[in-house]
Amino acid sequence: MAFWINDRANSSAVTEGIYMFMGVMAGEIIPLNIMFNGNLEFLAFNPFAWSLHLPMQVYLGKFNHLQVGLVILGGVVWSFVLYLFAKIVFNIGLKKNESVGL
Repeated sequence: MAFWINDRANSSAVTEGIYMFMGVMAGEIIPLNIMFNGNLEFLAFNPFAWSLHLPMQVYLGKFNHLQVGLVILGGVVWSFVLYLFAKIVFNIGLKKNESVGL
């Protein structure tokens, strides 16, 4: 965020909003299997769900052994995808700030 927000004194509101969004998408407030029914079931497999919702479903015994393996595999895949995304965004921000002499 430091690359794109000019006024860093007010960036805490943006950060708190992002943390609230992440909490909702992880299933902290409303479980994802209740919140996303019908046509929106695919949203229950967002990257934030692997931090709380899906491990809790494994803990509660709602998944069989194959589904537990798929949860672990999905977590590894999302970690790799988010790593690549972070690397691309960092390089874009680095190029932007190097061009202005920072």
